[in-house]
Amino acid sequence: MESAAFRRSHTSRGIVYAYFYVPASQGHQTLLFLHGFPAFARIWHKQASFFRERGYGIVIPDMLGYGGTDKPSDPEAYVGTKVAKDITDIMDSLGLQKVVAIGHDWGCRVLSRLINLSPQRFEAFAFLGAGYQAPRGHFDLAATHTWTQQNLGRVLYGHWDFLASPEAQALIEKDLPGFASLMYPAHPGVTLQHVCPLGAMKQFLEEGHIATPPPYLTATERNRLVQQFQTHGVAGPLNWYKAMVHGHVAQDESSLPMTSFHFGQPVFYGACPAHPIYLPRFARDGFRAFAAGPLTVHEFEDAADWVMLTHADELNEALLAWVEDL
Repeated sequence: MESAAFRRSHTSRGIVYAYFYVPASQGHQTLLFLHGFPAFARIWHKQASFFRERGYGIVIPDMLGYGGTDKPSDPEAYVGTKVAKDITDIMDSLGLQKVVAIGHDWGCRVLSRLINLSPQRFEAFAFLGAGYQAPRGHFDLAATHTWTQQNLGRVLYGHWDFLASPEAQALIEKDLPGFASLMYPAHPGVTLQHVCPLGAMKQFLEEGHIATPPPYLTATERNRLVQQFQTHGVAGPLNWYKAMVHGHVAQDESSLPMTSFHFGQPVFYGACPAHPIYLPRFARDGFRAFAAGPLTVHEFEDAADWVMLTHADELNEALLAWVEDL
């Protein structure tokens, strides 16, 4: 993903986005990739190279708050409908009427809002890890903790309390290598022990731990990741959590009509059965309830997070077969 292929453009609300763009060869679709937390456009470099070589167009933005894209300080700027409009504004600036959209982690939440707001602009949707997230007009994190503890035997989102807190930015930026090692773990047990439980992430950082380096990132890639966060900070990425926990997302989604919840485009779901948070059974429930079109499920054995890195070849081939069949 050479720097020369990155562009910058203003959206209709005045936000500047940085994004990687390669036009499609004749007869090929353009693929839009949306990353999650905490990543950058370059997290998709193995997919960009693979599909570019085969003639597909590629659009990969640094999502709001990340990298070369603007970083509004107000968490309300990060709500789904506004970010979804940013994405279609980028498509408009490139003259793209319709694309195939692929999301991971929080990128799947943006995919979900694109489904609700602009379904006509998308040929198909691919969800990796997380599934489709129908709008909801209310979100109570404490109640979510209670439900997951009672029904699953553990808390899944304990880190959200910390990431949405006023102290998170300073604590993370004080120990970016430790934070990166926690977010890019060598095995899912790190997430189970130090991310999911209430208070665990804060304790990990306060005690200055460094988790075992993962095999899917070279030392150079790990250093580059830390340098990116040193350059751009984490205030923007944390605003995605603040928007959710502090009620901005619920207020935003309450305006969406129920008629927009259902969709008929083909769906690819990349299930990651070892992921401690995005449990495949919940994603499948969401697709059964709201997706009327054909559903392709590909389970990546032993995959947790960062499937685009850990299972890059398998993911690329599975997505290619799916896209060719659209």
